Amino acid sequence: MFQVAVTGCGKSISFMLPVFLFSSRLLGGVTIVIVPFVALQYDLLFRACMVGLSCEVWLEESVIVTIVLVILELFVTKAFTDFINRLIVR
Repeated sequence: MFQVAVTGCGKSISFMLPVFLFSSRLLGGVTIVIVPFVALQYDLLFRACMVGLSCEVWLEESVIVTIVLVILELFVTKAFTDFINRLIVR
């Protein structure tokens, strides 16, 4: 899914609610969210953790969680491609 919308229209709920409702951790799913700004990454991390979702900002040594937040500059790296490939294999 690709979503572009103005600030405050509920973009975060579009990826947090399905994870919350369907517990994709049990189903083995991982939601990857590409975030335009580092500050927004940490805001989303805080909000996801506040509602009990397994969420992490992607670093090269990231563990598998339900929601992975990554900025665009890191999304296009070989390290992130390798991370996605590890997800596909498991």
